Amino acid sequence: MTWLQLLAYFAVCTVALMAVLEAFAWLLRRVALLPRPLPLLLGLLLYGVVACAFALPLFGLELVQGPSASSSEAMRSVGLVGYLVCLLLAVLFFRRRHLDTLQALGYFRPRSRH
Repeated sequence: MTWLQLLAYFAVCTVALMAVLEAFAWLLRRVALLPRPLPLLLGLLLYGVVACAFALPLFGLELVQGPSASSSEAMRSVGLVGYLVCLLLAVLFFRRRHLDTLQALGYFRPRSRH
């Protein structure tokens, strides 16, 4: 039963993170239209909110696993791997769907080496 709960938890977390990244991209597109210093400041604020949202699945993991499982090394490892897979799927979704558009607006540009 715990494995099924864990799988459902990470599936929900993946969908939730995809929704957060979808809103993040939409808001960045709107912020890019504002006058010059505002896109940088609001973009950093939005980035902070997304970073906090990315950490939330780690706090809910103990509720799903229970207090006895949090002391087990195996369950911690499974939880960490599940969290990393959840993040990977959400970031790949964001990259495929929004990265080119946001780079054209000036966000997430590759750094040049001089």
